[in-house]
Amino acid sequence: MAGKSGRSLSAEAVLGALRGSTRLIRWGFAALVLLYLGAGITRVGPQESALVLRFGKLQPQVHPPGLLFAWPPPVDEVIRVPTRRALEARLDRWGAPAAEPATTTNTPTMHPVRDGYTLTGDANIIHLRATARYQITDPVAAVFTAQPREALLDAVLYQALTRVLAGTNVDAALTTGRDAARQEAQRQAQAALDRLGLGLQLAGLEFRELLPARPVVPAFQDVISAQVEARTLTQQAESYRAETLPVAQA
Repeated sequence: MAGKSGRSLSAEAVLGALRGSTRLIRWGFAALVLLYLGAGITRVGPQESALVLRFGKLQPQVHPPGLLFAWPPPVDEVIRVPTRRALEARLDRWGAPAAEPATTTNTPTMHPVRDGYTLTGDANIIHLRATARYQITDPVAAVFTAQPREALLDAVLYQALTRVLAGTNVDAALTTGRDAARQEAQRQAQAALDRLGLGLQLAGLEFRELLPARPVVPAFQDVISAQVEARTLTQQAESYRAETLPVAQA
């Protein structure tokens, strides 16, 4: 009887231990499920929108800034898009080459492959560095229409600048027609972006550097100085005429 009682107590102890282990496993599994679901909570920044891919398929809703719940990977993938931030594209491919040290045996030159430049409508060389500011207005189009987005934007901007400068002579491009060329290039680039459906809006196009070919910069500066001096002398002569003529008539 004592042996049977001992075996019964041992069996009850084993069953009790198994029940305790089952509860621990159940609670551990519940904690793992909660951790897995919590991994799907994503914070969308104040300057962002978010898109959700579910098993690789784009969901129709564009999520605004704030907390976003999505299924953790591999079910969902969250793509953040900077829709509320001003972005920049720097166009430095046509920039002026670095100046070489002046000596008595060399003159400023340009390397046709290494040095960046473009041509105006009258076949003159100019150097240009520009910056385009833009914003993403359609995150779906910007992410999924065509990639890489930055390379396509650069191509569109360079194409617009090439067309505008090819229809402008060098004097106008460097002086009085500079703003008109910049505005027309921005207009043409925006029209091309709209046709391509890239979901981008240009906010501005700035010419950071617009110079004649480096070997002729001193001569160009001499011409500009002469023009400024001529305008100054003309204004002085007109002022002298306006002061002297009434005295002579009196």
